[in-house]
Amino acid sequence: MHRQLAMLFLATTALPALSAPVLWDVSAGGNGHYYDFVQASVDWDTALAGAVAASHLGQNGYLATVTSAAEQAFIFTAVSSQLAWIGGSDRETEGVWKWIDGPEAGQIFFGPGAPSSAYSNWGAAEPNNCCSGEN
Repeated sequence: MHRQLAMLFLATTALPALSAPVLWDVSAGGNGHYYDFVQASVDWDTALAGAVAASHLGQNGYLATVTSAAEQAFIFTAVSSQLAWIGGSDRETEGVWKWIDGPEAGQIFFGPGAPSSAYSNWGAAEPNNCCSGEN
C-alpha cells in the first residue's frame, strides 16, 4: 500500500508535541495515511512550504486534505480544539476551493464546479473572505 504523509500545522503551542507521525490505519476505518501534527505559529504559506519539505518513510508531506467526515473526526480527535492549517485554498479563483497539494491536488471541494460527492464542513458563515483576502 502506498502511504501518504498528511501534515497539519497547529496554530498554537498548547498541545504536547507528538513524537512521530500517527497512522490512520485501514483496519480502523482509515485511509492508511500518516498524519503529523506540527506545533508552530505560522501562516498558511509557511505551513504549506513546511509540509511539502517534510517526508516520512520515503513519502513526501502535504497539508492534510480532509475528504470525509471520518477523516475530519480522526483529525479532531488528534488536535482537540486547536486550530490547524489544511491544504485547501481559493487563491486561484475566489470562491472556488481546491486542494493545493497531496493526492487530491487540483480537485475542487467547495464552490462552483465542486462535485456533489465532495466533502466540506465549514463553520457557520464560512468561508467569508474576511479582511479582503482570506484564502
